[in-house]
Amino acid sequence: NQRDSRTREHVYARWFRDYVVNDKIKMFTSDGKTPTFQQQTELEKFWNRSVCANCNNGWMSRLEEEVDSIFDKLTNGKDFNMLSLGEVETLARWTGKTAIVLGYLTPF
Repeated sequence: NQRDSRTREHVYARWFRDYVVNDKIKMFTSDGKTPTFQQQTELEKFWNRSVCANCNNGWMSRLEEEVDSIFDKLTNGKDFNMLSLGEVETLARWTGKTAIVLGYLTPF
Protein backbone atom coordinates (compact mmCIF):
# COMPACT_ATOMS: atom_id res chain seq x y z
CA ASN A 1 0.00 0.00 0.00
CA GLN A 2 2.97 2.37 -0.15
CA ARG A 3 3.10 4.67 -3.17
CA ASP A 4 6.83 4.13 -3.69
CA SER A 5 6.23 0.39 -4.01
CA ARG A 6 4.21 0.92 -7.22
CA THR A 7 5.48 0.61 -10.77
CA ARG A 8 4.14 0.86 -14.29
CA GLU A 9 2.88 -2.39 -15.77
CA HIS A 10 2.26 -2.48 -19.50
CA VAL A 11 -1.10 -4.14 -20.03
CA TYR A 12 0.38 -5.83 -23.08
CA ALA A 13 4.05 -6.84 -22.95
CA ARG A 14 6.54 -6.08 -25.72
CA TRP A 15 6.37 -9.63 -27.07
CA PHE A 16 2.56 -9.30 -27.42
CA ARG A 17 2.76 -5.83 -28.98
CA ASP A 18 5.08 -7.29 -31.63
CA TYR A 19 2.16 -9.45 -32.84
CA VAL A 20 -0.19 -6.46 -33.26
CA VAL A 21 0.07 -4.84 -36.67
CA ASN A 22 -1.05 -1.29 -35.85
CA ASP A 23 0.05 -1.24 -32.16
CA LYS A 24 -3.33 0.16 -31.09
CA ILE A 25 -6.37 -1.05 -29.22
CA LYS A 26 -9.90 0.25 -29.70
CA MET A 27 -12.22 -0.07 -26.73
CA PHE A 28 -15.98 -0.19 -26.89
CA THR A 29 -18.86 -0.60 -24.48
CA SER A 30 -22.16 -2.20 -25.40
CA ASP A 31 -25.71 -2.22 -24.15
CA GLY A 32 -26.00 -5.73 -25.56
CA LYS A 33 -27.12 -4.48 -28.94
CA THR A 34 -25.02 -1.54 -30.05
CA PRO A 35 -21.27 -1.04 -29.51
CA THR A 36 -20.19 2.46 -28.47
CA PHE A 37 -16.61 3.52 -29.15
CA GLN A 38 -14.86 4.76 -25.98
CA GLN A 39 -11.20 5.27 -26.80
CA GLN A 40 -8.23 4.16 -28.88
CA THR A 41 -4.84 3.83 -27.24
CA GLU A 42 -1.38 2.89 -28.49
CA LEU A 43 -0.41 -0.36 -26.78
CA GLU A 44 3.03 1.03 -25.87
CA LYS A 45 1.36 3.81 -23.84
CA PHE A 46 -1.24 1.55 -22.24
CA TRP A 47 -0.08 0.82 -18.71
CA ASN A 48 -1.35 0.58 -15.17
CA ARG A 49 0.63 2.79 -12.79
CA SER A 50 -0.40 1.10 -9.57
CA VAL A 51 1.04 -2.40 -9.80
CA CYS A 52 3.17 -3.66 -6.91
CA ALA A 53 6.84 -3.50 -7.99
CA ASN A 54 7.64 -6.88 -6.41
CA CYS A 55 4.75 -8.51 -8.29
CA ASN A 56 5.50 -6.74 -11.57
CA ASN A 57 9.16 -7.75 -11.48
CA GLY A 58 8.44 -11.17 -9.97
CA TRP A 59 5.57 -13.52 -10.76
CA MET A 60 4.01 -11.25 -13.40
CA SER A 61 7.29 -11.04 -15.32
CA ARG A 62 7.80 -14.81 -15.12
CA LEU A 63 4.25 -15.38 -16.35
CA GLU A 64 4.84 -13.09 -19.34
CA GLU A 65 8.01 -15.01 -20.21
CA GLU A 66 6.20 -18.36 -20.00
CA VAL A 67 3.25 -17.32 -22.14
CA ASP A 68 5.46 -15.73 -24.82
CA SER A 69 6.60 -19.16 -26.04
CA ILE A 70 3.01 -20.44 -26.01
CA PHE A 71 1.86 -17.54 -28.19
CA ASP A 72 4.78 -18.23 -30.49
CA LYS A 73 3.58 -21.81 -30.95
CA LEU A 74 -0.01 -20.69 -31.60
CA THR A 75 0.96 -17.98 -34.08
CA ASN A 76 3.18 -20.44 -35.94
CA GLY A 77 0.31 -22.83 -36.59
CA LYS A 78 0.15 -25.11 -33.56
CA ASP A 79 -3.46 -26.01 -32.79
CA PHE A 80 -4.69 -24.93 -29.35
CA ASN A 81 -5.86 -28.50 -28.71
CA MET A 82 -2.26 -29.68 -29.04
CA LEU A 83 -1.06 -27.57 -26.09
CA SER A 84 -0.19 -29.39 -22.89
CA LEU A 85 -2.37 -28.98 -19.82
CA GLY A 86 0.39 -26.89 -18.24
CA GLU A 87 0.50 -24.58 -21.26
CA VAL A 88 -3.27 -24.13 -21.19
CA GLU A 89 -3.14 -23.34 -17.46
CA THR A 90 -0.35 -20.79 -18.05
CA LEU A 91 -2.35 -19.18 -20.85
CA ALA A 92 -5.42 -19.04 -18.58
CA ARG A 93 -3.42 -17.40 -15.74
CA TRP A 94 -1.98 -14.85 -18.17
CA THR A 95 -5.43 -14.10 -19.60
CA GLY A 96 -6.83 -13.58 -16.10
CA LYS A 97 -3.91 -11.37 -15.03
CA THR A 98 -4.18 -9.29 -18.19
CA ALA A 99 -7.95 -8.90 -17.79
CA ILE A 100 -7.54 -7.69 -14.21
CA VAL A 101 -4.81 -5.17 -15.10
CA LEU A 102 -6.92 -4.00 -18.05
CA GLY A 103 -10.02 -3.75 -15.85
CA TYR A 104 -8.38 -1.16 -13.63
CA LEU A 105 -7.81 1.06 -16.67
CA THR A 106 -11.24 0.74 -18.26
CA PRO A 107 -13.89 1.82 -15.74
CA PHE A 108 -16.46 1.94 -18.50
